[in-house]
This record gives sequence, structure tokens and C-alpha cells, in this order.
Amino acid sequence: MILAPFRKFAVEWATTEGSWLVISRNGGMDGTKMDYNDHCLRVGYIHMNLAALESALRFVLLKANKETFTSPKPKDADAPLSQITNFASLGWLIKEYNGKLDPSESTQFALDNESARIRDALAHGRLVAPTNEFPLTLWKFGPVKSGRVPIEYNEVLTVDWLDKTWEMINQQKELVTACSKQRGYPIT
Repeated sequence: MILAPFRKFAVEWATTEGSWLVISRNGGMDGTKMDYNDHCLRVGYIHMNLAALESALRFVLLKANKETFTSPKPKDADAPLSQITNFASLGWLIKEYNGKLDPSESTQFALDNESARIRDALAHGRLVAPTNEFPLTLWKFGPVKSGRVPIEYNEVLTVDWLDKTWEMINQQKELVTACSKQRGYPIT
């Protein structure tokens, strides 16, 4: 199984007394114990699906722009600029991809920006345990406005949320893959 390496990550979420934190399969709501694998694996699913979505978007944009790509060799220090190598955010890639869709493709294959919001929150947010136990909460704050900061993301990472999130991101990746195949440049 591809996720087996995550099982080796033994993260001790210790309270001040040194005991293990207990979370439930329902995100801490019913008292059923859940081990760190349940949380860590789901976060891993999200990360892997975000990486797959980004790769699929980059591939479609590469083909749509009639660019080529050569894989860098291990000792290479730089690479030619392309949709694969550019320093673009997931949000930008989604906007560019949606912009390349014709009207009939847009109704079938357009993406919303939710994956980019989640990616940015995971990358730039604050993961906290307000009650010193699971489920954890993810906050992301925006730029200061009049001495205050807007809360751009505020989500309790329950098992239900984690499952729905990785599944939604995977569905977005599947839309990109289907669009790619329909255009005649399948992702293999």
C-alpha cells in the first residue's frame, strides 16, 4: 500500500501529564479511541491528492500551451521554464486551467478554488489544539486591516472533514484527468 510509510511516523501527542491524547473516529465527539494513524493518514491523503491535482493541472497546461518538458537529471542545478517548472501557486494554476477551457468544457471540467484555499491554509496556517486534544483546528489569517487581521480559514479537522476534503480534492484531480483525456493528451 502506498501509504505504508506514514505508519512509521510515531507522533506522540502528549498532554502536560505525558499521557496520549485520545480522539474519536468522529473527530472527538463520541469518545471512541482513534490512534495517530487515523489523523496522520488522512492528512497524508490530503497532501498526496493536492500534489496529484497540481501535477495534473501542470501537465494539462503544458499540453495546452504546446510546451515540452525534459526531466532534470539528479545533478542539474536548473531547468528550462515550462508549465511543469514555473513557480506558480495552486490557485494560479486553477485560474489558468479554467481560462483554457472552452464553454462546453467549462461546464464539465471547471474547478473551484477550494483546493487552493485548503492548500494555503495547510501551508501558511496555524494548527492548534485549543482543548489540548483532538480534533485539531486549522486557522489561517490574512493581511492586517485597520489593526485587525481577517480570519481566512478556521476549520476543526474532524475525521469527517478530513475524509470529505481528500475526496473532494481527488474529485477535482479526476476532472482534470478527464479533461486531459478528452483533449487527447491523457495523463498516464
